[in-house]
Amino acid sequence: MASQTPLVEALFEAARQEDWGTVDDQYLPQFAELEENEASQAAKALLTKVEDSDPNIRDGVATAMVALKISDRAILKETVEAMFKMVSTDPERYPAGRAAAFLLSRQDDEEFGEKIKMTLTEFKAKAQSQGWVEDLKENIPSLASFFG
Repeated sequence: MASQTPLVEALFEAARQEDWGTVDDQYLPQFAELEENEASQAAKALLTKVEDSDPNIRDGVATAMVALKISDRAILKETVEAMFKMVSTDPERYPAGRAAAFLLSRQDDEEFGEKIKMTLTEFKAKAQSQGWVEDLKENIPSLASFFG
């Protein structure tokens, strides 16, 4: 198992090159297998790029966050807040959509659930007004049932 720093850097490099097959097939399974401490460290490293100027990097950040098992509540709170911001303000469909997928996966959380549901309702309206829905349903399978 690669440590989180090389894994995060490899993810960013693949995202820069739009090599989404490698991201999906090689790196996301590795993020999903990280132990608690490694997952927390990876989340911290990913959070440093949540406002990167490259939308592919932001997309990679949100994509990896979905795969991580974050149990540290402080890091989870920081991650959820970053995903709220990305969903609400990112002008690009994929980073915003992947952040929405992250929030969708956490909507039953006691602490964040209500705000997540409100944010997702706002995102649905944004995606509809921007004409993103079909593209997001096709490219982010976890959003297909969300959009109906």
